[in-house]
Order: sequence, then structure tokens, then C-alpha cells
Amino acid sequence: MRPESQCRQALESIEAEVKDCEIGRRLPSGTNRYRYTRYMFTNASTDILGIFTDALDLLGVHWTQTNTRTISIARRDDVAFLDSFIGPKC
Repeated sequence: MRPESQCRQALESIEAEVKDCEIGRRLPSGTNRYRYTRYMFTNASTDILGIFTDALDLLGVHWTQTNTRTISIARRDDVAFLDSFIGPKC
């Protein structure tokens, strides 16, 4: 199975969600807020997480493991790349 197909199947499953996050940063001129989208995939199986992260690695997508069950893809370029063949979720 191609890595694109593996990612698509994982991110279209019930365990995946797309979050719209808002960040605030204190600047001398006041507070600056910006929004960004990220993919989050959660699964209790380390085997399934491994298959998913291996596919992301083959595609060159940067990911982080936020806890023992969740993989996050948050870099703007990587989210746009996934959107290009999965389709935007937001």
C-alpha cells in the first residue's frame, strides 16, 4: 500500500481529528493572535501508530508524539501537503 493511502485511511478514521488552534503571543505592541490547523491521530495500538508514522516518514512529513497514543502534524507545509491528497478537513 502506498504511504499516501495509508495516511488517508488513518486520517479519515474515527481516531483522527483536525483541530483549529489559536495561539496568543504577548508583544510590546499588544497581543498578537493567529490560528493554525493541525492533524491529530490517536490510537492505543503501538503497531498502528508505527505504521502511520512510518508512512509519514516515507512522505517526509514532520510529526510529533504528544502522548503515548497521539501523533500530531502541525507544520503549515506538512498540513498543506496532507490536504493536497486527503482533502482539507476544516
